[in-house]
Amino acid sequence: MILSPRHSKSGSLFAAGALLLPLAVMTVYLTATRLSSLHTPEALDRLALFLACALGAACLWQIVKSSEWKVLFLLVYFAAMGTAKFIYSFYFVCSVFGDCL
Repeated sequence: MILSPRHSKSGSLFAAGALLLPLAVMTVYLTATRLSSLHTPEALDRLALFLACALGAACLWQIVKSSEWKVLFLLVYFAAMGTAKFIYSFYFVCSVFGDCL
């Protein structure tokens, strides 16, 4: 069995956390840094992207039971979520702040 037989409510909460927590973290980070007059370095943006994905991965870790599958799921999750958050960051900054490329 790949997925752990947890209660469906807690599994649903972890699944929602894996999808929505990175989105919330990136939105708060982008809003806070772009509204301030300080210029944030690119490395800080990458760190925020990594931390947002890591929080979602922690939720995913609770859902997957098998350790071999955990590694595979996390690799795919980091690649997919990292790409999605990268694109979301550009879209968010362009649409909200008008700072388009």
